[in-house]
Amino acid sequence: MIFNGTIAGHQDTQSRHHWYDLLITLGCYQNCKLELPGAGLSLDYHPGTVVGISGMMLEHQVSEFDGDRVAYAHFMRNNVHEWAGIPGGDWMKTEYYE
Repeated sequence: MIFNGTIAGHQDTQSRHHWYDLLITLGCYQNCKLELPGAGLSLDYHPGTVVGISGMMLEHQVSEFDGDRVAYAHFMRNNVHEWAGIPGGDWMKTEYYE
């Protein structure tokens, strides 16, 4: 959880390229942007917005804003799966349906 903070540009290097981060932002604020510099995007990041991105593949950052904001970022580090002995998963496979 992040309270009233901006987030500098970064990529989630300890994740996997096909995993998605779930970003949720709540509060009473305005003028906030979710920026994806590598994709050339600057998106309005209003209260109640939910975004799923590949944090390893896309650099992402959150701009300054006016008001009070709480953000919840859900992501998984690959080493957690390795420690627990759980396969990290992969893209959908056809043998799942055979």
